[in-house]
Amino acid sequence: MHAAVLLYFACAVLLLHRAGYPRRLTFDILQDNLRGWILFADSLLLAYAVVNFVVCLQLMGNGGADIVNGAYVLTSHGRVLSHLTQGEYHLHKAYELRYFSGGWLLFWAWSTSYFVFWKHVPIRSTDRLLA
Repeated sequence: MHAAVLLYFACAVLLLHRAGYPRRLTFDILQDNLRGWILFADSLLLAYAVVNFVVCLQLMGNGGADIVNGAYVLTSHGRVLSHLTQGEYHLHKAYELRYFSGGWLLFWAWSTSYFVFWKHVPIRSTDRLLA
């Protein structure tokens, strides 16, 4: 999922730059090219992702669940913080997935906003094709 979402986002960013937009998009540029409800939905997703990030960091205890020598442990940078039961291990793994899925959702939504809802300027006229 990491690679797919980041590749999707990278394609949107590269196409924006290729279209001549500056590296840093201002709110005015976004307002000119996206509908208000899309900006609102993306803002809600950003707020969700930030809250999800903070909540998951707290729930994970600033560490990651691992199996070391057959024991379930909570580690941070290779240091064992605490021992976990099998249930706690799976719960911490679920928190990790939730932690990353908030970011995936955000990058997916931003990319989809560009590919689906951005007011694209046609590259060439199709009038010649109809004649």
